[in-house]
Amino acid sequence: MDLILLRILFVALLAVICYVLHPFGLTGWMGAEVGAASAAAVIVFELRVRALTLRRLIGAVVGSVLGIFGAFLFCLVLKTAPLSTQIRRCCNLRPASHDVCRPFGGRKQGRSAESGRAGNYLQR
Repeated sequence: MDLILLRILFVALLAVICYVLHPFGLTGWMGAEVGAASAAAVIVFELRVRALTLRRLIGAVVGSVLGIFGAFLFCLVLKTAPLSTQIRRCCNLRPASHDVCRPFGGRKQGRSAESGRAGNYLQR
């Protein structure tokens, strides 16, 4: 019973936070609906993880860490490879999560930290 109340509180809290903070430019009830849907997705994920055995869970963690390490090595190879200017410019794109956190850093959203070198790649 306590866990059900905690989940309901989590859904309500995330809905209120999204109603106030306007995620992705959504205002009012649309933001609250997105927050409630996100909370529901987290709860469903939590229920699925509870059903896993410890062996599968450890395997998933090891696989995730190896995947991140492989992506890191891939980026190192691309960074040091002798590529043409056009290909290098194409590989210079950063993940979208970098721009989501940018307003907290004080810069305008969509602007690069090194605006002289990379430019405003979101408006190309």
